[in-house]
Amino acid sequence: MPKAFSTEVAAGSREESATKKDARLDLFGFVPFRLNRLAAEVSSALSVEYATRYGLDIPEWRVLATLGFRHDPCSAQYVADCTRTHKSTISRAVTSLMKRQMIERVENADDRREFRLRLTRKGAKRRSNPSIRYAARWIASLRSQ
Repeated sequence: MPKAFSTEVAAGSREESATKKDARLDLFGFVPFRLNRLAAEVSSALSVEYATRYGLDIPEWRVLATLGFRHDPCSAQYVADCTRTHKSTISRAVTSLMKRQMIERVENADDRREFRLRLTRKGAKRRSNPSIRYAARWIASLRSQ
């Protein structure tokens, strides 16, 4: 068999094999994909309400909701872990919420290099909204699982 022909045959069979593998996975029928899309759609729909009613974006809302179910201050890393949001995104939300005096940093008594976060009175008022209280309980239930 000439070399050029064998290369073409091998390439053709690789393409067919890849096509067969791709055909096996119907992405829109794949439950984890669909759940991810559903979560994104719900988050997007709720973000309109947060922005309109409270002037909050999704990461800011997540920070308030997470701090809202805590009795003690917690780290930004804890918020990131709880909400499965990248720490840099949480950090930007924390900076914005601090400028708006909705949260504050408190020094960690055990490690003075670390700061913890807690709601201010202004942030607690915002958190007293029923949808944020519900979300805070929901986030707490996810964290305990």
